[in-house]
Amino acid sequence: MGPIALLNIVADVTLLLSALALATIMLWQDRHPRGRAFAVCMVVFAFYAATDLLWQVAWPFDLAPRPFLESATALYTVGITLLSLFALAFGRLPVPVRRLAVAFSIPLACVFVALSATGQMYTDIRLIGRGAYGHEMTPAGLVGVLTAVAYLGAIVVLLWRHGTTRSRALVQPIGLLAAGVVLHSLAVPLRIYAVNISAVTVAIIMMGRTLVRYEVFKPLADLNAALIVKNTELQEAARLKSQFLANMTHELRTPLNSIIGYTEMIIAGTYGGLNERQLDRLRRINRNGIHLLSLINDVLDLSKIEAGRLELARARVAISPLVETICVEMAPRAIAKELELIIEIAPDLPPVWVDEMRIHQILEKLLENAVAFTDHGSITVRAGYDAAQNEVVLSVADTGCGVEPAQRALVFDAFLPGSGRRADPRKGPGLGLAIAYRLAVLHGGRMWFDTVLGEGSTFYVAFPALQDKTATAEHPRVVQQERDL
Repeated sequence: MGPIALLNIVADVTLLLSALALATIMLWQDRHPRGRAFAVCMVVFAFYAATDLLWQVAWPFDLAPRPFLESATALYTVGITLLSLFALAFGRLPVPVRRLAVAFSIPLACVFVALSATGQMYTDIRLIGRGAYGHEMTPAGLVGVLTAVAYLGAIVVLLWRHGTTRSRALVQPIGLLAAGVVLHSLAVPLRIYAVNISAVTVAIIMMGRTLVRYEVFKPLADLNAALIVKNTELQEAARLKSQFLANMTHELRTPLNSIIGYTEMIIAGTYGGLNERQLDRLRRINRNGIHLLSLINDVLDLSKIEAGRLELARARVAISPLVETICVEMAPRAIAKELELIIEIAPDLPPVWVDEMRIHQILEKLLENAVAFTDHGSITVRAGYDAAQNEVVLSVADTGCGVEPAQRALVFDAFLPGSGRRADPRKGPGLGLAIAYRLAVLHGGRMWFDTVLGEGSTFYVAFPALQDKTATAEHPRVVQQERDL
């Protein structure tokens, strides 16, 4: 075959592969009816390319060329018609305009398909040099060329005058189709049929790119923009919520402290004696007031952490005396439930760079949680050093009820009473572990837990250890505290 015949074959194969690829992409990415309609157009053009390819290679396979040429022309007519109507629909032209285009396009396409099927479009189909076929256009064929150019030109005008971004994005590919028809009629004497095939290939690729942009990427971009707006709104709502909680808890704490203070003074006999019944009621008021104050402080701490306004007063802190102090404070609660409190502290623990009050709060929350969900057995508090991670690791183990498997991922979430345990969920508002976890992270530490349902749980918290464990002028007191234990 000569170079012109090879050029025509390459153009047919390129169009075939491009049309099939675009049809696959549309069916995969765009579930909207418009995507399926474009895929149908691409399938028609794929058949057109395959049929035209058979017309180009009819001679080597000893096939009659005319049926393939006429079938290719009919498929091209159908493809152009469907693609033009699709462009009007995708460009969102008014419904009356689209209906008028359908009423004009379909009968016109049927006429040209009939002309092609009856052999009135081409004449003098013959074998030329190096295995390629040539043909001439009949007067009806020339009229068909002019009609196709006028038809595509009218589609271009309609799309341009509609004036939207979508419609004008289709002007170039439809105009390219019209140019391909003109170039095809001019190239017939030269037997370079690839010009029209190439024009169709470029046009459908341009239309496919426009379709993907508006049907796939633009909705994703719009959704992303909407998510950004929603995220900004949620962040603002969270900030306002935290600010509201901080203001409200501050306003609640002031009168509550007065209530607690006055009840303590009355119980102490500052304002005169009371009978046993009155003292009992005042003690209940005082206990409930202290409990309510603790809840308010927890809410305030949580709101400060979430708002990023909680400041840490860091210092070198010796862990051993801190653990001892907390265990002494929590011992009465454990004894009241007949629980054994066991303390295991490794010798020579390195200090940590933390806010001592907040570390005290973390351990207190872990111990309160252990006491609340343990009805019998023991609570073990351990402190050790993990040399591999260079961390001081504290743990609180209980022999309580454990954590339900379905709730383990929610243990450190706020406002989940009972932390997913099978015990009575009314034992707390669900803030203790949430605050402890957030405070640990705020210190650059980490918190995790192990649990066996029905046998107990162990909660761990780890903090980066300071490397300089020896006594220096900077912190001799810390090291001395460790040695005194």
